Amino acid sequence: MFGVAAVAGAAALSGCSFNGVSSLPLPGGPDLGPNPKTVKIEFSNVLDLVPQSAVKVNDVSVGQVEEIDL
Repeated sequence: MFGVAAVAGAAALSGCSFNGVSSLPLPGGPDLGPNPKTVKIEFSNVLDLVPQSAVKVNDVSVGQVEEIDL
């Protein structure tokens, strides 16, 4: 019985900060260096854009999407 309670407790605690698949880190990604910059951009359509998507300039990864607000 203790094992079931421990698993349920661990699942409850770990689920508090889980925001779905978009909260999982993606492998690889760009090296942002010691002083990364934050840029806020407004798009008219972000249908396929998700958090942690790569940001590319001339097909070179230069960052990642941190957050999407409506």
